[in-house]
Amino acid sequence: MVDFWCQKWNLPLLLCLTGLLQWDLCSGQIQVQIQLGPLYRVKGYPISISCNVTGFTGPPTRDFQFILKKPNMELNIISTSDPEFAYGVFSGRTRNKEIYIQRLSGSSVLLWIKNLQENDAGDLLCVTLHTGGAYYGDYDDEKKLNVIADTLEALYSGSPSQSLSEGDPLQLECQVSSQTFQHTHLMVTWFLHGEEDENPRPVITLDRDLTVKPGAGFEDRYRAGLISMDKVEDTTYRLKMPQVQQSDQGKFFCKATEWIQDPDRSWTQIAHKTTAACDVEIKRIGEIYILSFKPEALRFFLHFHNKNACIKTLTLPFCLFFLPLWSESDLAVVMAMKDAVTEGDALRVVCSVSGFKGPLSVSWQHKKDSGSSFSDVISLTHEGVMKDVGSRYQSRNVQTFHSPAGNFTLELGASATSDSGEYKCIVSEWTVQSNGEMKKANTHSQQKAIIVNSVESLMKVSLKSRTSTVPIDSPVELLCIVRGPKVSLAVRWMFQPHNSTFQTNILSISQTGEMAWRADQRNYQLSIQAQPTASKQQEGQYQCQVDAYQKDVQKAKIISNPLAVIVQKPVSKMSLYSPTSRLETTVNAEAKLECSVTRTTTNTSRFTVTWMFGSQMLLTMDLDAVVKFGPAAGLEMDQRIRTEIRQKQSFQLTIHQVRTSDSGQYHCEVEEWLQDPLGDWYSLKNMSVSTEMVVKEKESKLHVQKDNRMLNITNHQAGFTIDCVIDSQSSDTSGFEVTWFKVQEEGPVTIFTARHDGTLHSAITDKNLVFGRPLATHYKLTVPQISPTDVGQYYCQVEEWLLTANTWKRFASDNSGELSIYVHTEGDSEKQADPLGTTLGVTIPLICFLVLVIILLLIRDHKRNSELTKKKDCLWAENNPLTPVPEGTCAAEDHS
Repeated sequence: MVDFWCQKWNLPLLLCLTGLLQWDLCSGQIQVQIQLGPLYRVKGYPISISCNVTGFTGPPTRDFQFILKKPNMELNIISTSDPEFAYGVFSGRTRNKEIYIQRLSGSSVLLWIKNLQENDAGDLLCVTLHTGGAYYGDYDDEKKLNVIADTLEALYSGSPSQSLSEGDPLQLECQVSSQTFQHTHLMVTWFLHGEEDENPRPVITLDRDLTVKPGAGFEDRYRAGLISMDKVEDTTYRLKMPQVQQSDQGKFFCKATEWIQDPDRSWTQIAHKTTAACDVEIKRIGEIYILSFKPEALRFFLHFHNKNACIKTLTLPFCLFFLPLWSESDLAVVMAMKDAVTEGDALRVVCSVSGFKGPLSVSWQHKKDSGSSFSDVISLTHEGVMKDVGSRYQSRNVQTFHSPAGNFTLELGASATSDSGEYKCIVSEWTVQSNGEMKKANTHSQQKAIIVNSVESLMKVSLKSRTSTVPIDSPVELLCIVRGPKVSLAVRWMFQPHNSTFQTNILSISQTGEMAWRADQRNYQLSIQAQPTASKQQEGQYQCQVDAYQKDVQKAKIISNPLAVIVQKPVSKMSLYSPTSRLETTVNAEAKLECSVTRTTTNTSRFTVTWMFGSQMLLTMDLDAVVKFGPAAGLEMDQRIRTEIRQKQSFQLTIHQVRTSDSGQYHCEVEEWLQDPLGDWYSLKNMSVSTEMVVKEKESKLHVQKDNRMLNITNHQAGFTIDCVIDSQSSDTSGFEVTWFKVQEEGPVTIFTARHDGTLHSAITDKNLVFGRPLATHYKLTVPQISPTDVGQYYCQVEEWLLTANTWKRFASDNSGELSIYVHTEGDSEKQADPLGTTLGVTIPLICFLVLVIILLLIRDHKRNSELTKKKDCLWAENNPLTPVPEGTCAAEDHS
């Protein structure tokens, strides 16, 4: 039920109710809560951080420990139970009470650091100790503490002292500024430290929300316009006192305080500075003595006033009686008002009157500029009746008052810019004539200019962020800061996505507080709730528009500066690996290329894979494993390639029936993708690895039997067969083309061809040659009914063909050995049948005989050795004719 309401409503009230429900549901669960962070505090100032524990049972007092967590390190700071708990870096400060724990209750404490140091920054951990029993809930909590530089400056650059008389004006200025990047507010107070004051007294304050507040004892003078403070431009704060009093004597100084709003929406003072003082002396106006002398009566009347307004008379001995006389008036008028007011605010002008004796009246006049004349605003008679309201003010809430002290006040209820200009007060003193009628006795006037600033001219709208560059999944906070008068505001947030010229409205808040979402609400939440995490959808330029209203009338429309928000992707940790940088293969083989992701940024990373051939894309596989072919695949190659995911992070490209044209550089490009909080995928690093593939022609393994054979044929009706046997081949899928040749003097002559496609072709037309293939690697050609013309040598030639890209190509060639055919004819069948055997049968015995003859001749007659040697050639030809050798002897030798 709790989750349902949290999702249903976004209002703070329901969030509060949700918290109460969760508290009830979790009662009995121990929970430690440290002050909400991150916290920003200024170096050199004291800070306090709260921590409390709830849901525990047992003793009412719990012990606490504070620990500072830094990268790869935890430093003990202080403990309520162990005085030796602190590490060395903090032990000295805890002993000196520069760091201490203030117990608010048994379950709540404050950690105090009197002088914050830079090294105090980190994750601050608050721990409460487990005191036994069952373990429930969290016993610690931590928040980020950031230590920032002190950039607050406050300076009084005027005279160190001033000497004034009562009634003189006093004006002092101080300059206050801060360069803190975090969003902070400034508060400025003017103090007076009088001679009799134990402590300085605040005179007037411009609060952090730009509210002006008078100090104790200065309220009446503030309401009368006799004390004011104005902010001039951005850094100057001016104190104005039109008429100083004797009690104003003392040292005036200015104090600036810098405030920051923490995540729990509370405001915390983080820095303060005090200026040098101006010593102001107020001279008292002396006693005034008036002497009235009537010589004819010989009487003297001494009449004087002092500061206590008491009257004393001195009667000389010869004075017979007292005669009061009308003395001349010392009427004086001083005008006091602000130099500027804001449109819609009340405009007040005060004329302070002194030195009067009788009743007073006042007339108020106004002129817009130097080129126009004064016109009546309103008058107040000496009897206290308002009259003579000017035509411009008939429908305006204009009135004038007279205080007993002699101050006249003109008030316009809701000022307009047309009310700017000079105002004049004309004060008249009245006396009673002898006839009892009132007569105007004395008149004084004063005039002064005032500016009524339009709301729009005073409003400044700025858009800021503590950081405009945020990581994905981190919260981003945009602050639309409005400076100006207190009016009803309507705010509109606008967003222009990155690489877009169109601006959309995110959220509008009317001056009555009504909210209207005009974009995807899931992307944004109000700052009163937990901040959303950033996604790439929220990267772009933001602006806020502020409309100012007074009594439902729009007075201003201000658009802030644009602020670019950059959503950073995390740094990729991906690494890529390829098992080889060079792959050698042969034509028609199957090639496999691989690349693997060996390291990822997160366990949920996903990848797109693109295979490139040179500079062109072969194919790509997206996050959903959908494959698209690129221009390098062409119309044919896409039939020979495929890609697959072998494992979760291993990718393989397979190329079937590779060709030499497939040689080259192959690149495996892998891009890592992560999912942002809104479900959108964004890419991180893109890496690639390369593999060079070299495709070579196959080495020929074709071999045909090469045995030479001879065949003697005597039966003319018989034929002969020429065998062609293939011992080895280059591929299991090879095809063969076999051609038989007969050797002639002019060269080989084709007699028959069996093509690789199965067709047969005979070059001999007068005989029916018979083709046979008893085995895949055994081809036969039979010549029937031999004739004498068939004598000769025969062989076959084998061509090996391979199928490449659906095309048969000649790959290798090899020849067989020769088959010699001999045929016997009638009458000379032996000679015809075996001419080689006959020749050998004659030649060998002849050689033996000649050798024997030579040896005998050498022995018988050594002297004739030279001559016989010279005639040796003749013995071969003339004396020893060749004798045929029987056929059987030669054939036997030949077959041996």
